[in-house]
Amino acid sequence: MNTMIRLTLLFVCFATVGAVHADLLKGDPKSYSGIGCTEIPNGVSANVVKPYGENDVAYNHAGWAYNSSNSHEITVACPVVREHINKSMKRAWVTVFNQTGTDVLCEIEAYDANGLFLEQSSLFTFPPSVKPVTGFKSNDKDDADAGPYENSSEWVPKQSNNQGYYILICNLPAVIEQVDIDGPGTIGIQRAYIIKYVIDEVSN
Repeated sequence: MNTMIRLTLLFVCFATVGAVHADLLKGDPKSYSGIGCTEIPNGVSANVVKPYGENDVAYNHAGWAYNSSNSHEITVACPVVREHINKSMKRAWVTVFNQTGTDVLCEIEAYDANGLFLEQSSLFTFPPSVKPVTGFKSNDKDDADAGPYENSSEWVPKQSNNQGYYILICNLPAVIEQVDIDGPGTIGIQRAYIIKYVIDEVSN
C-alpha cells in the first residue's frame, strides 16, 4: 500500500470519527451564576415607574443574586450568551433558593436582532422553600417530562430567533427581617437568591 493511499485512509478514519462525535453532541449547555443579573429599575412594564431609583440587586460571595431592599420587590435581567444563533433553545434549568413568603417568578424572553420582543418561555415558579429548588423547561422531544414539541406545557423559546438574543427575567421579593420579640435587634434575614441558571442552546 503506497503512502498516498495510507494517508487517504487515515484521513477518512479521522473524518468519520469526527462526524460520529459531532452527531452525538446533543446539546451545548452553559452554566451561569446569578452574579451577571442586574436590576431593571422600572420592573418589566415600562408604564409602571417604581418610587425608588437605587440599585438594590446584590450578590453574596458565591455569586448568588438577591434583593438587598427590605421594603420592595425588584426585577432583574440575567444575560444568556448565544453561540448558535440559527437554532432554537433546547433546555433550561434555573435554581433559586427562596426563603421569603412570596413566590419568585422567572421566564426566558427572546428578542430579535433589533431588540424587538418575540416570545417567552413558560413560567418558572419558585414558592418559599427550605432548600434550593431547580426548575426545568425543555423543547426536546426526548425529555419525557417535557412532552412533545407542540403539546408541552413546559417550554423554552421555540423559535430559531436568527441573530437575536435571550434574557432570563426574574422578580426578587424584599428581604424579610426576623425580629426578636423579647427585645430590639434582628435575629435572622431571609432572602430569595438566584443561584444559577443553565441554558442548553442546541435543538434536535
